[in-house]
Amino acid sequence: MKSVAEQRGEHFATRLRSILIANLGRGRIHYYLNSHAGGQLHEYVERVAKCYERLGPYIDKAQKTKEQDVWESLFETLLAWASRILRRAGAHPDDLDQLAREYATAAAGRILTAHFPYDTEFEPWAYVLVRNVCREYRRRENRNLDSIDNEQIARLPDPAQTDREQPHRLRLELLDAVQHLSSDARRHFIMLYYFQGYALSEIAQILNRSLSAIYKLHFDTLNELRKIWSGKEHKDE
Repeated sequence: MKSVAEQRGEHFATRLRSILIANLGRGRIHYYLNSHAGGQLHEYVERVAKCYERLGPYIDKAQKTKEQDVWESLFETLLAWASRILRRAGAHPDDLDQLAREYATAAAGRILTAHFPYDTEFEPWAYVLVRNVCREYRRRENRNLDSIDNEQIARLPDPAQTDREQPHRLRLELLDAVQHLSSDARRHFIMLYYFQGYALSEIAQILNRSLSAIYKLHFDTLNELRKIWSGKEHKDE
């Protein structure tokens, strides 16, 4: 690390050190040394340093400043990957577009907070993330379908006998949480998408924003809403 600091500066070396520590904890350094015959630690450090020099500004735009021009092209790529993966997995053509958009959105949300290791290229790393999201979501859906049998259905309560007050109470609690969102745009989005049933493309027109900006608004709004809801639950305990 001393040579890195001398060649590229102390600030660069400090940032690189944090990346390497994270990679060590995730087993990536061990994997690299074992999978590369004669691989040396200094070679791995230099590999990460060069990748960080080249890709660092792009990753910062995607994860820190969340710049719109980056996310417009990135989300289209995620969407194309998700669609291709789902098509190969045998997803029904009628469901393909909706599922691909849902899974790409989930993958984008993970990219926003994931640790990029800088020992690989961004696109292969992001593709694996999208593939894993697709597999995870498909397994979850299949598990949910498989877990329901006729006996369980027979034991479900009669809708006419269920507590009619509970859905109303939950709706009121959710509306209260929505009112605590930090911006009018986020509150407006929730009402349009979850309460009034508008599609994301329609919301983009209503709010006069690009579709990629609406995806980002969706991520940010749900993240904030989860924090508000979580805080409310702790407060009620």
